[in-house]
Amino acid sequence: GRWKQAEADAGQGSAMASRAEPMFQGAEWRIHALTIPVLTGSQPREVLERRLREALDRVQADAARTDIVAANFSELQTLALGYLGAQIDSQVVVRQALRSLEGSKDVAGYPLQVQMREVLLAEQERLEGAPEAAVTRLSAIVRSDQALVLAHAALLRAARGTKQTPLALREAKWLSGHRGRAYMEWAVEGLLKPVNVAETTLAHLDAAELFSQLGQEADARRELGAFRGAW
Repeated sequence: GRWKQAEADAGQGSAMASRAEPMFQGAEWRIHALTIPVLTGSQPREVLERRLREALDRVQADAARTDIVAANFSELQTLALGYLGAQIDSQVVVRQALRSLEGSKDVAGYPLQVQMREVLLAEQERLEGAPEAAVTRLSAIVRSDQALVLAHAALLRAARGTKQTPLALREAKWLSGHRGRAYMEWAVEGLLKPVNVAETTLAHLDAAELFSQLGQEADARRELGAFRGAW
């Protein structure tokens, strides 16, 4: 729960990495520095949206130099930034990320990146007012044991958008029960590992709200207590 310290440390890490090696380490730490205010809401949404869009622009500007060394590095960053945009419900950030990925041959060669692009497509559907389509797309993904934590988290949001409370509770339970997996997954080369872990904690808050809507106050209090203990 030491979010102010985490934000300060991430900012310091980003500055140090950018001085030491700006193209790769710097890029990774810039995403970490954006992750904390996205999770905590410590900055206004319009500020976060602007910062995410500027970060996406920088990824594209640097792509020719980064991708000659690591062919899919710009795509990895784009997927990560797009997901952060979805977390603040920014349709423009998600759309910009997906537009940047159009025609990419590098994504197609990596199953986890293909899955992450599907997650962004589902988030775009949710944000465009079609959460039912997002549920359909994501439900096909989570049937597999290879489904990412972030796919389950996106399905939870889409299920809430369609008022499918049993489905949303199922996904919240899955997320809160897979915290260890959140640390180990390598969806976008670790760029979103802090988000992975946070999603397993936020799932308790979602569950508390859902149980409260159902009038199951004892369950709601239990989940809220679990959230407060972890957050």
